[in-house]
Amino acid sequence: MGLQPINKRSLKKFKKGLCMEVDSKKTTWGSIFGIFILIVAVIFIGRWCEGSEKTAANASIEAKNATIEAENRYLNETSEILKGIKAVYTDFQNSVNDYNKDKNFLTLRELKIDSITFYSGIYTAVYAFNSLKAPAPISLTVYNQYISKSILEMQKAADHVKNFVKSTSNKDMVSEMKASSDCIKTFNGYIEEANEELNKLKGGETTVTQTTEEKNTETESTSIIKYNIIYAVDNARFDGGFRYYLLINPIDLSNDSFKEGIKGIVARFVKIHGNKVSLNIYDKLETLENDYKENEKVNTAVSTDPEYLKDIELHFIAYYDGDLNAGLYLNTLQFFPAYYEENPSIEKYLEILEFNPQ
Repeated sequence: MGLQPINKRSLKKFKKGLCMEVDSKKTTWGSIFGIFILIVAVIFIGRWCEGSEKTAANASIEAKNATIEAENRYLNETSEILKGIKAVYTDFQNSVNDYNKDKNFLTLRELKIDSITFYSGIYTAVYAFNSLKAPAPISLTVYNQYISKSILEMQKAADHVKNFVKSTSNKDMVSEMKASSDCIKTFNGYIEEANEELNKLKGGETTVTQTTEEKNTETESTSIIKYNIIYAVDNARFDGGFRYYLLINPIDLSNDSFKEGIKGIVARFVKIHGNKVSLNIYDKLETLENDYKENEKVNTAVSTDPEYLKDIELHFIAYYDGDLNAGLYLNTLQFFPAYYEENPSIEKYLEILEFNPQ
């Protein structure tokens, strides 16, 4: 029959149908694209919220860590100053006792010379306290107030001793020494108040909280490690490094999870103080005190008392030597380093290993 010519009406109808088909396809692809964008947006927002929560959690943990580090640093600095004061005062008190016992053994002139040494030593400590690198953390405000008052009282005591040196009459000398003694009694009272405040705040221990990343590598039971710096000994190693005496809570010997806790302490301590340190870690204060006195004595033999050895064997939990070429390893960690005889409760946990906390 051949092709029939297309009239205008048919052509218009054909174009209209074609346009509707194209619009339909556009609508379908537009819907698919819109759904895709929505899904991507939901995933992105979800991950962003999750990331924000983790960031906020980490920020909170880091803030707590910063506070704890500031507390430890401040307590360590003030502890060293107070130890210096105690040493200076002890020397002076010994001189006073010697003078009172035998004025031929220690003359008044010699006592006044020792008094000048006392005055100088106290003012050195006062200067050190006034020159602390950082202010006391807010959490230690009350503690700091007692410490500040105690330092002021010792400064007054030194001033009275200075007046004693200048005095020419026996009455004035006795009066100044009595005034100095009264200030020292007040000093001791403030120190007791400071210690009570610290125990009230900390329960006798300092908490170290680890970051989220650190928690992922340890069990929840060891993610929070509690310790207190009791002593810091300068130049305790041949390379000039510090030795720290740390007290922790009594450990549970029913399993070896405490080892991860000890590693957590070392890692956090090194992060704060650097790796050129030695750490002695105890879970009993009396043991720590006894071992500290034993280790820091000069020219004395090591104790062989059975009770002492039995006690330290059980409660000297670990030691760590960092960056020490003279050790078994460069970074040596040993558990129960004072072990000396059969003790089933701890011998299964004996271990010495290379441990790099950084």
